Amino acid sequence: MKLFARALGIVTALNLFGCTESAPPAPRPVKKVSPNAGYLQTTIETRSAVSERMLEIEARRALQMFHARTGRYPGDLSELGGGLKSLPPGRSYDYDPATGTLNVR
Repeated sequence: MKLFARALGIVTALNLFGCTESAPPAPRPVKKVSPNAGYLQTTIETRSAVSERMLEIEARRALQMFHARTGRYPGDLSELGGGLKSLPPGRSYDYDPATGTLNVR
């Protein structure tokens, strides 16, 4: 009975004091590969898209960790101190410090 009461207390505490942020943003649409692309080209383009998506996920995780430690979002991405890896040429991070949202353009 004590075990059940403790478990119920833990679940209640997690529900009350757990993460109150909004749901994560909707996933970006998958980049379409040209219909005439061969196997090798499709593999290279898919790897590139997955690598870019992983960089975006890691950047969002760094923002979440910063927010968890400090209780606020960084004023700019340089406050993360090396928590971000560089993006491929022609791509950049689009960050809103007021809401803590981060996208890759």
